[in-house]
Formats: sequence, C-alpha cells, structure tokens
Amino acid sequence: AGSGALTVECTREGQVRLDGQPVERAALTSALQKAMAGTRRPIVLRAHKGLELGEAVAVLDLIRAAAPENVSIATVEAPPVHPSVVTHQAGADTGARITFSKTYGSVLSDEARSIVPIADEGFILAGSSFPTTDQTIYSPVILKLDPQGNILWQKKIGNLIAYRTEETRAFVQAQDGGFVILAQLKLGVDPWTDSWLIIKTDTAGAVEWQKAFAHSKHDNPNNLVATKDGGYLLLGNVRTPNDASTMIWAIKLRSAGTVEWQKYYEPAVAFSISSVAETSDNGYLLSGSYRDDYQSSRIWAAKFTSTGSISWQKKFTITGEPTNYQYGNAIIQTADGGYTIGGASDGNRFYLMKFSTQGTITWARRYRGDNGFSVADILQMVDGGYLLLVNGASSNYLVKVNGSGDIEWQRQYMTGEYSVSRIRPTMDGGYVVVGSVSIPGPPYSYYTAMWVMKINPDGTFNGTCPQGLGDPANLTSEIVSLAATDTTAQAKLSLDLPGTSNATSTDSSLTTQE
Repeated sequence: AGSGALTVECTREGQVRLDGQPVERAALTSALQKAMAGTRRPIVLRAHKGLELGEAVAVLDLIRAAAPENVSIATVEAPPVHPSVVTHQAGADTGARITFSKTYGSVLSDEARSIVPIADEGFILAGSSFPTTDQTIYSPVILKLDPQGNILWQKKIGNLIAYRTEETRAFVQAQDGGFVILAQLKLGVDPWTDSWLIIKTDTAGAVEWQKAFAHSKHDNPNNLVATKDGGYLLLGNVRTPNDASTMIWAIKLRSAGTVEWQKYYEPAVAFSISSVAETSDNGYLLSGSYRDDYQSSRIWAAKFTSTGSISWQKKFTITGEPTNYQYGNAIIQTADGGYTIGGASDGNRFYLMKFSTQGTITWARRYRGDNGFSVADILQMVDGGYLLLVNGASSNYLVKVNGSGDIEWQRQYMTGEYSVSRIRPTMDGGYVVVGSVSIPGPPYSYYTAMWVMKINPDGTFNGTCPQGLGDPANLTSEIVSLAATDTTAQAKLSLDLPGTSNATSTDSSLTTQE
C-alpha cells in the first residue's frame, strides 16, 4: 500500500477491514476521516477476487465520501465476479468519468449478449459472430475493451465447423478471473438438433475446458450463474420426453466442469425460464412464463434450493390484462431478502413486481408509453429503488424508480433497430449497457453489430450527447393488482446425454465504430 497509505480490505463475504481492523460498513466513512485527520494520505482498496462487483463499488463510494479530491484512491486489485443487486446510487455525481457509444462487428452478423466490467476499468464483451466470410460458421466471440471502449484483443471461440452454429447465450466471469460462455450448439444441417456447450477460458481468452450436453432435439440454454461455491448453474428450456411440450432443464457444475447434479422440471402443460438469480442462502430464484393451456401465459416464479429441489412455485395473473402473453423477463433478490420481477404483456406495457421471500405480493406497477416492451435487466440501488433497462419497439429505456416503483427519472436511447440486453455498474460510478443494432449496408440491406454504451449515473453522456442517446422519456406508471396461484411443476432427476466439443480460441478481426 505504500508508506502512509490507508488500506481498506473487502473479504469475499463482504466484511470490511481498515488497516487490518474490522469496521462496520456504515462507519467506514467516518473511520477514514478520523484516520486521515486532515492529512493527505492515499487510500488503497483491496477486494477478494470472489467479491461481487456491486459490493466493491458500494465500498468504493464510501471511500469517495470520506476522501477529499487530493486523496488518491486505487482501484480494486483483484478481479471481481458478477455484479451485485445492490450498487452505487443512480444519479449521484461522483466526479468526471468516461462516456461513449460504440458498435463492434464485421459486415455480416454480430450479436452482443453480455458485458463484464473488470478491475482495470475496462470490459470484456461477449457475443456471437461470423468469424470469416464463410456464412455457414457462427461462433462465440469475446473482446477485451479498454475504459474508452477501444478493442485491445479479441478471440473467436468454437469448433469452427461448417454448418455447426454455436451461439453465445450467456456469459459470466469466473472466480479465478477467467470467463465462461454458455452457447447453444446446433449440430449439422438439422436446425432442431441442439445441445448445450459450456466453455471456460483464462483471462486472455484461451480455452481451458469445455463440455457439451444434449437432452432433446430442442435444447435452448439461456441462463448461466457463477455460483458462490466456484461452480456454475446452467438453465434453459427443453422438450418434454414425449416431445409434446416445453420444460426446464438445470445442470449444476463444479468449478472444473464436472456435473454435480441435474434435474428437469415438468409442468402440467408448459413453461419456460427467462431469468435466474442466486440467493443469499445459496438457492436460486427463477422467473419466466407458465401455461395452463396453449392459449394463455402467466408470469411464473419459483425458489429452488442449492440442490435443485423446489421450495415454492407460483404463477401471477395481472388483473385486467389479456392472458395470452404475460411473461417474467428478469428477476433479482432484493436487500430485504425478497425479490423483484420485471415483466411484460401484449401491447404498450411492462411491469415491476415486488414480493416477499415466500412469494407473497408486496406491490406491483404497470408502465406505459411504447410498444413491444420487455424488461432486459434490473439493478437495485442503495436507496432501495431500482434501475430498469427496457426494450421497446421504437426506443430503449433506462428508468430509475423508487422503492415503491414510482418513476424518478427516465431516459431513452436510439430509435430504430437497437436492442439492449444487460446493464452493469462500473468502478467509476457509472454504468455500461450492452446490446445489438441493425445497420444498413452490404452484403445485405442490413447487418447486425454489437453495441456498447458507457453512461453517467444519471444516464447521460459527457459533452455533446450522441444523437438519440439520453433524451428524456415520457413513460407513465400506475398501481396494478396481481393474483397469485400455486403451480405444480415437478422436479425429476435426469440423465445427460454427453455431446462432443473441440472448441479452440483464435484471433478475430471485428472492427469498432463510434
């Protein structure tokens, strides 16, 4: 830390120490001010590599509150993992920061899936790309970006075999600082012959291990969690054994990729999973849709234990809304131990719903203004409110609401063929958003590129605002009623059918544009 420096240490469990002595997090700011006693002393933040990014950012904000401008604050020295549901305050001004909006791609089709802020204040961007002009090959790609969004290195990762499509569906950072890709693998020319592919890389994108799993001809992986024990939970939708409906498949892996347990969850008719979050008791929260018949769809949520047993499961019906499409898009556990779901229905509406630890409804809000809404991601703020990343038919939105769902501020980004998928807190107090965009150009009338947007805490850009970015929006909100009903999905042991994979990591050649 250097002579005269103060060291703040965050353990993986979130405990805080100041120069080796335990200190309550709420008292950290005053303890630092007392230790500095008006002197100019550098402050170094050390974070365990397993600490969630949001936890590290929250402690960094406490340090900033204590330190005057002439005090040096170091960044986290070890790579954090996935972001916490509780982050720094949206809208707070914590000083000058970098903002940008850039696209990344070839001239074929490149789609972004996720982004991970890392300790050097840069980013790892993950998605899928045609790595060559051979349009029969589609594979995962990861890019290392600097804090300004410039490409430092990029890797195409996959088997790279003609007519073997490998599409990135989820992406996380591992506890050792490396990265894990969950991909949907389509074998051969049959578009319905699918399997799940998971690839572990080191910090430079080199493949360390890989596994393939096959359950049916309609395997659709869509969620990956880096669990607190160093392993991984894979979830997605597969067909029932009689190929008549859709069910959920879950696979829990150890840190080296070996199977710890796996189960499938079979409903009365059909259901699907869209989002999952690990809970404080090492269990899991799931959200998606549940069908009692093939004409209706309800928002669905469930709590699983650490071994995949169902603690409880419920479907929620939005009163007064058509039941042909009601869907839970995103779920998080909240600071009070409950959970919050972002959902959507047909038309110009999306929803935010707060529940207790046992699925009891606390409150629900409906938001109106655009068409084709879906909630892509949710972050909970330190003030108890939420930051919602929302896709609309004509624009994308960032909406800050309070702890009861009332809108505090809102911004819209890009009209036209843009979509967003994830928002993550960054070490400088801002946020990074990832998505995709359709751009006019050869070889067809449009091609798809990855899109990354780095923004201030209030959703704005520094200097001249890029066209269509960060303008005020005009969504409205209102209280709605929900009806909760228990569902009867059953957890059953499953036997995986191992697939084969020989993925490699090689340099790629995507370009970037402002």
